[in-house]
Amino acid sequence: MKTYLLSLCMLLAFTLTAQERRGNFYLSGNTALQYLTVERDLNQLSGGARVSQLVSGLRFESFRSGYFLTNRLLVGTRIDYASISRDERQWLGGRNTLTLQPFLRYYFLDLGARPLSLFGELGFGTVGVGDGSDFETDFHLGLGAELTLAPGILGTANLNYDAYAYGLNYTVLNLGLNVLTGQLRGTPRTASVGAGTLTAAGQLASLAYGRTASGGLAESNLLLQLSPRVGYFVLDGLLVEADLGVSYASYRSERDFSSSPFGDLTTADLTAGVRGRYYFLQRSRLLPFAGAGIGYRRLRQEVEGFGNSVERRSRTSTWRLGAGAAYFLSPQLALDFTVEYNSGTGRSASGLVAAAEREWGGTAALRFFLPQ
Repeated sequence: MKTYLLSLCMLLAFTLTAQERRGNFYLSGNTALQYLTVERDLNQLSGGARVSQLVSGLRFESFRSGYFLTNRLLVGTRIDYASISRDERQWLGGRNTLTLQPFLRYYFLDLGARPLSLFGELGFGTVGVGDGSDFETDFHLGLGAELTLAPGILGTANLNYDAYAYGLNYTVLNLGLNVLTGQLRGTPRTASVGAGTLTAAGQLASLAYGRTASGGLAESNLLLQLSPRVGYFVLDGLLVEADLGVSYASYRSERDFSSSPFGDLTTADLTAGVRGRYYFLQRSRLLPFAGAGIGYRRLRQEVEGFGNSVERRSRTSTWRLGAGAAYFLSPQLALDFTVEYNSGTGRSASGLVAAAEREWGGTAALRFFLPQ
């Protein structure tokens, strides 16, 4: 009897302390809208040839966002929209695509008053709208864990298996920050830009491995994305930020190259930079700012096939200027509106090709201000 009463009390306590989610929106931390115009000049130093390119585009991306029908059941989708236009003189035209991957998520364990929750996901289908519109019978399975870092701010780890109707099937691990909007209500709307505050971007890391085999032939692909963007307020209103991006892709094909054009491809892309940003106000809900930064990029590509290997390397240095405003939804979360100009010059490792690139862009994205 005592055991029964103890179990009943634990169940009641579990129910009372479970997180309240029903009617709340769940927003992926990488949710962002970006417009970018890129002008690129390529100079063939040995022959004097010059090629100019102009590309502009609008993109909206959200890894996992949705709405809680109950405290445990979330219905959502992954969203990726891209509209790209190019100079008419270029043979590659523009495109306009929208991709949706709907899913259901169920929180099967809330660890009482503790801030950790566990969930499972199930998704079916990939819906394409626009150029190349189609419906694919893909399915997605996943598990995840979520840790409450502050009211409405969640640190999330997702492990998913994505099975696609065409191409490779992938096992994917994602680490990032996300938002539960209902928990933002009732929090102070004051800004958090005092000395000693830490900031971070929503997407931190992604690791994916895909493999398929058919008829004795096999293909595999390893994808790694690291994008920590962490800042620290050295003084009230003065933010110094480290911007690191690591992208690595390794495609391997176990095919007979005498009868197949496919080859192995390795791409390693490293970007690193330092930025400074100053908020002119520190006590308002809307804080205008200005900033500047410098950066470095190193790119290496290697293609192997037909018994040959071709390697390309390049290095680029950049500088940027920007301005914007942060609109605070809570002390730990702001909607960042930024306009930036970015200029870079680079050269291939062989020294035969030089490039100059200029970017104008505007971004609306989430920025997290983490408590100490």
